[in-house]
Amino acid sequence: MAYDDVHHEPDARPRPEDARARRPAAPPNRILRNCERGEAFLAAGDLTAAARAFRAVLAEVGPLEDGSPEGDSGCAAPATDAGTDSAGRSATARGADADSSPAPDANAETPCGSDSDADSTAVPDTDAGTDADTAAGADADTAAGADKDAHATAQSPTPAHLAARAHIGLGRLALWMEEADRAEREFRRAGRLRPGSREPLYWLGCAAAHRGAQDRDAYELAESRFTEVVERWPGDGASLVQRAHVRVRLGRPADALADLRSAERIAPLDAEARWVLAALSGATAPEVARRLGTAARSAMERAAATGPKGRPRAADDWNRAVTLLDRARQLDPGNREFGLPHAVALCLSGRREDGIAVIADAARSAPTDRHLAHTLAVMSWHALAPGDGTDTDAAAAAAAAAAADTGTDPDTETDPDPDPDTADDAGADVPRTWSRCVASWAGLLHDTPFWERLRAGAAERYGVVVDDKNLATLRADLQAALEALMPETGAGDRISPEALLHRETEAARLLAEAGGLPLATGSAPLVCGPLRIVELGREAELGAFVSAAGDAAPALRQAFSHLGFAQALLRLDRPAEALSALSGLRCPRCRARGGSGDEGRRGGGGEQSGGDTASHGRAAAPRAKRGAVCDPDCTRFDTRNPAYAGQAAKHVLLMRDGRSLALAARLAQGRAALTPTGPDVRRAATSWQRALTHARAIGQGPEVEAIVADTALAAAKALHRAGDIDAAGSTLESAYALLGEGQHERLKGQLARVLTDRGIAQANRDMDRLEGPAADLRRAVEINPHLHRAQANLGVVLRILGARMRWSGSLVGCRSRLQEALDRVTAALEHFPGDPELSQLRDLVEADLALVHSELEQGRIGGLP
Repeated sequence: MAYDDVHHEPDARPRPEDARARRPAAPPNRILRNCERGEAFLAAGDLTAAARAFRAVLAEVGPLEDGSPEGDSGCAAPATDAGTDSAGRSATARGADADSSPAPDANAETPCGSDSDADSTAVPDTDAGTDADTAAGADADTAAGADKDAHATAQSPTPAHLAARAHIGLGRLALWMEEADRAEREFRRAGRLRPGSREPLYWLGCAAAHRGAQDRDAYELAESRFTEVVERWPGDGASLVQRAHVRVRLGRPADALADLRSAERIAPLDAEARWVLAALSGATAPEVARRLGTAARSAMERAAATGPKGRPRAADDWNRAVTLLDRARQLDPGNREFGLPHAVALCLSGRREDGIAVIADAARSAPTDRHLAHTLAVMSWHALAPGDGTDTDAAAAAAAAAAADTGTDPDTETDPDPDPDTADDAGADVPRTWSRCVASWAGLLHDTPFWERLRAGAAERYGVVVDDKNLATLRADLQAALEALMPETGAGDRISPEALLHRETEAARLLAEAGGLPLATGSAPLVCGPLRIVELGREAELGAFVSAAGDAAPALRQAFSHLGFAQALLRLDRPAEALSALSGLRCPRCRARGGSGDEGRRGGGGEQSGGDTASHGRAAAPRAKRGAVCDPDCTRFDTRNPAYAGQAAKHVLLMRDGRSLALAARLAQGRAALTPTGPDVRRAATSWQRALTHARAIGQGPEVEAIVADTALAAAKALHRAGDIDAAGSTLESAYALLGEGQHERLKGQLARVLTDRGIAQANRDMDRLEGPAADLRRAVEINPHLHRAQANLGVVLRILGARMRWSGSLVGCRSRLQEALDRVTAALEHFPGDPELSQLRDLVEADLALVHSELEQGRIGGLP
């Protein structure tokens, strides 16, 4: 059989006496250590270190002539393959096509229900280039490329043995790098150094198989080499398996099936060989798919066990797992057990978006599966996290979540080209990547069973008790970390990612408090936000649930609709942005229609409708409602506002709930305008006026008047304490003027006291301008005639004003002021009879008034002599 430069004739073998003459007493230990280290590095996937170690071996050994008689000629007994174990399992089972033979391609046609005649069965194709180094994935325990018969030589391998092992190692590295020609040269060198060894011939077959993808004749050569190994070393299961792969490529399924059955009689087959055997034997599609899944899991386990320096090798295993699972899902699309490992393998192979698409599809099929939900959330999280552009670390976290679902690591649509209108529905102009991540985590953050399982897992794993406080802290920290990933809102964004996150989490919280959404499937109740509801197409179920939610219904309606953005912004203490968000209640398609929609948009959606109703009466309401929300025939209304789906008069109900939020935003603006550091009383009064307009339109006038009164009283008290008596008085006066009689009694007492303090302070500050203080004191007395300070100080101020007018030459004006002062003090004594201060003041005013009357009778002018 063709074996190129390597010869196996008896006369070509070195003579034992020559070997003994040339063999040193013992090879240096460091040469053996370097060889073993290189094989260990190769098994671990550290290819750079492996190459360095193998070259060090060759440098230590020095040049050896090809076919040198040094060393033992090699026994003719079968030697165990470095890439196979004693049971005959091929290296393909332990590394992606680990022995370099062309493993069957999982994308190839696999027999599905055909008869057992292998000749008439659709045969799985094989792909020599499925992985970069099919030879480099052998188990560490087989010391990649090691010559087993070398270990049999009295534990004292010769330099030729060590050099051959190094050449085989370098050849396998070349195979991994898709350099089959260089690999073949290395294997030939090993064969010339060890002409009686099985290893070089086996690996030369692997190298030929690698070239088969470009040169079909190479498959013939590979078959001949594997056949020679099988003939010279009977019972070599690995070579039988690899020859079977080659024969499949050559279109000889019957021969391939015979090889696999022969190998199976020798020892159990590896996972890769088992699925090929099943396919060739005519097994059913689900059975072949199951075998493919087993092979994929083996590849994933190898990849996960590979060290950090073996990432290139691990990448091949992840890619192989993806290929196998792709085919498994094609053969058995109804089998859900493939979805999770397929998603993880895709993510770890560098195809994160494809992996997320797979796991999202699986999660849609099982919406209450917390394992799938957690994996999707972790993958989506790392799709946002800043990194170096690789998917390895991100997907590793997802793999951990998929494996245990008890760790603490932190799009509703996965269509890469979504419809712009649909994108607006799902995320309100927020990038779909962010909405996908937010939708995934919102439900988990408020899914109590998920956190209880997490608590139990932590207790079991770490032996610690996680109390409620720690669990609450963990959830809060997780949400804070997610918020930190959110980008800044751009100038053109209508809704920020932060608002989207808060809407989703608040909606999920409210739904969890209501017991979760029951599903017709009989599974656990669903806890999530509106994005997930729309993704699952559960709008009708949610609408029915909310309509029967009783007192919780209004909050649920707002949260599970576009009103939820305004609700979220209000919780973030951004009322102006909340009012702006209310202008987005119409979908893009309805806005594009123009007409009344434009009017409603200019007026601020729900905000404008209240003003129109108040200004123009009932006739204006229908037009305003049409302009603020979607048209009655809008087909997107339910997807944008799922909590209103199926409810009677849902457009009117949305309009009413929008008013409630506009009302809350106006009240919040009023509170914000009255900070002690920079009060803006006029702005607060405007906000209160608009809030009252909304409140009266939805029948909440008395309740909101009470809120305005409370706000005014609290603000005035704070301003008064801060020394801003003017603003305190203006605040109470504005509220008093806006509110009805029902709230006046609550305001009177404090308003009178503030007006009194303000009048006194202004009078003391500027005695030349007493008309303002007099007006405040008059108002205080009118509001609360039982306030003694107001009564007394009003009399004093009026007496001083009279005196000023007398000395300015206006006795008539003086008489008028003194008469008012006397009337006021006399009236005050009716409330405070016998009060000495008021009585004394009355006597003084009467004396002054008598003097003025006398002067007027004498024709005198003022106080002039």
